Amino acid sequence: MTKSSLAPRPPKHLGIWATVATILGGGTAYATGIDGLTCAASGCLAALTTRIALIDLKLRIILDKDSFAVAGVAWTWIILTSPSFVDGFVGSMIHTLIWVAVFQALRFTYRRVNEREGIGFGDVKLIAATAPLLDTKLFALSISISSVMGLIYVAIRKYRKRNLNTRYVTVPLGSLLILTIYLSWLLHLIDS
Repeated sequence: MTKSSLAPRPPKHLGIWATVATILGGGTAYATGIDGLTCAASGCLAALTTRIALIDLKLRIILDKDSFAVAGVAWTWIILTSPSFVDGFVGSMIHTLIWVAVFQALRFTYRRVNEREGIGFGDVKLIAATAPLLDTKLFALSISISSVMGLIYVAIRKYRKRNLNTRYVTVPLGSLLILTIYLSWLLHLIDS
């Protein structure tokens, strides 16, 4: 057995795509007149979004180090840009715990009812990492948009392969979540 057959390989040129995303994310924030700290956070989140999306699409996993990196960027940005510690850190922590509890309940209920995995734990960790970035309404909207995108993904797969049993189609929810959450965060910053 060769070494390459032991585990799937990450997508080719992942570093190049992440670098391009960093430049585009930071450049977009800079071009709209956002402060330097937020431009840096935007560039980092763009690179991590690209990395998570490409790896999740190919390997169907969300790496812990990527979730931790997103959480680090998000919490650092929250702490440094909030006018007060209570409004920023404590409010975001409560918000994050509520969303994690909701997703864990959904995950547990789906597994109990269908007797199979629906939402992976990597998706829950990604929710915990990204929840501080958006308020409740925008976060719920981002989750709804990513769910609709997931349904469109399944419909396209079903259309392309007519005899496909949609019960066993895996939807790259993590990719869709991170993309919609990052874009919602960036558009919210540009709008405000």
